[in-house]
Amino acid sequence: MTLKRFIRFIVFYMLFALLILAVLFIVDSKNGENMNQNIEGRESSVVESVLNNKNMAIIKADQFESQDENDYLVYFFSEECSNCREFLPTLETYSIAPEALKIFAVDVSSSDSDGTVKDNLIKGTPTLIRIQNGNETWRSLGKLPMDHIPKRSTD
Repeated sequence: MTLKRFIRFIVFYMLFALLILAVLFIVDSKNGENMNQNIEGRESSVVESVLNNKNMAIIKADQFESQDENDYLVYFFSEECSNCREFLPTLETYSIAPEALKIFAVDVSSSDSDGTVKDNLIKGTPTLIRIQNGNETWRSLGKLPMDHIPKRSTD
């Protein structure tokens, strides 16, 4: 192999390597932009959605049985729970209906909820519990259709 041919060979492979590095850099930049878009344009969190809804309120775990309402729902959720995020639009739609019960939300991942979760046999999230006059009268674990969520009595 002549020196001229060897230099062409080296230059060709150096250009090829630079091209591959450029492509990798562009792909990595695009992924970074997509990640930023997902962070900035992400779906709102469960907490944000609850805080923006006048018929829902975040409460501490030990407060869910001592609300001023006589008939209400307690929504046990976790920010990390995909079923909670998927169920949230249903719960938000329910909450604006005239016959909807007030909803008090408890984040099971907060440090103060361990005892309440254990004492009330919360096996998973999302869990909805109906409290009437201080007593649990209904419970559901998991996502459910809006028409299965209890409504305010009309009598």
